[in-house]
Amino acid sequence: MRYSLNVQATVNHLGFFTSYYIGWPGSCHDRRIFNESIIPQQHKTLIHDDYIIGDDGYKPCTPYLICPYPKPKPSEDRQRIFNKKLSKTRVVVEHAFGRLKSLLLLFFHINQ
Repeated sequence: MRYSLNVQATVNHLGFFTSYYIGWPGSCHDRRIFNESIIPQQHKTLIHDDYIIGDDGYKPCTPYLICPYPKPKPSEDRQRIFNKKLSKTRVVVEHAFGRLKSLLLLFFHINQ
């Protein structure tokens, strides 16, 4: 049998993990895990212009959690541009998780 765990983490602009929340089954929705984590209670600790960037799984957005617009129409240039810039920003997060996965694979390979 195979099992999966959901890992939710925050990463700063440099790609360093700043918090993590592990243990929910892989079938749980991202927003539910987010709501149950400590992050919504600690959002007031964000510095003035700091925000959390999420993907579609974290909707609905909040004043401190920014998500992409859902499927903007070709006539909605501002929304498409916003989504593109948001996606470029999220690359830092994707790279951080990629590095983490590489380290975990290396660790498991060494211990076998």
